[in-house]
Amino acid sequence: MSATQMVRQWHNAVKLDLLATLHGHQGKALALLSWGMAASGSCCSGSIAARLPVAAKPASTRRRMERMLANDRLDATAAMLELTQSLLRHWGGRPSSLLLIPD
Repeated sequence: MSATQMVRQWHNAVKLDLLATLHGHQGKALALLSWGMAASGSCCSGSIAARLPVAAKPASTRRRMERMLANDRLDATAAMLELTQSLLRHWGGRPSSLLLIPD
């Protein structure tokens, strides 16, 4: 399976399951951003942009991601709450741990 196919599957999972109420373009952008974070092992926009399987140059992709995150129409709090609810929907009250690793 190619990276493009894997990104497409992840985008569909984000759009349909995790962040279903977000506008389609926002969901796609956040899916691509999260894929890039996982692929690069970093949350730095330059590192993420260099690892994304897109036709645009990394500098252009980096600027596009940064503009999306700075956009006032993206309600980050609502997106985080929806993501949390989606992830914990079937958790059933079991204990969980959150692991934060500094970049």
